Amino acid sequence: MNKNKRERKFLKGFKSIQSTIFAAVSVLVLCAVLAATAVSVRYTNSTVYENSAIYTQTIIHQLNQNVDSYITYMDNIASVIAKSQDAYQLLYQRIGEDEAVKEGHRKRLLEQFSTISERT
Repeated sequence: MNKNKRERKFLKGFKSIQSTIFAAVSVLVLCAVLAATAVSVRYTNSTVYENSAIYTQTIIHQLNQNVDSYITYMDNIASVIAKSQDAYQLLYQRIGEDEAVKEGHRKRLLEQFSTISERT
C-alpha cells in the first residue's frame, strides 16, 4: 500500500498533459545530450592521441636525420684533417727536424681548423 501511495504522489505532480510531455521531452533531450557528449569525448580523445603519436614520430624522424647529418659532417671533417699532409708531417716528424718547417705545418693546420670552424 505504501508503494501505491508513493506512485499516486508522484503522478499528482503531472496533473496535466503539458507537464507530462515536458518531463518526457526533458528526459529524452538529456539522454541525447549525454550520448552526444560521450561519443564526442571518445572521438576527441582518440584523435588527440593519434595526432600526438604522429607528431612525435615526425619529430623523432627529423631529429634522427639531423643527428645522422651532423655525424656525417663531422666524419667528413675528420677525414679531411686525417688526410692532410700538414697533419701527417706535424704528427710524424722526426725528432730534431727543422723547427721552421714544423711551425709552417702547424700554421697551415691551424688555418684549416679555423676555416672549418668558421663554416660550422
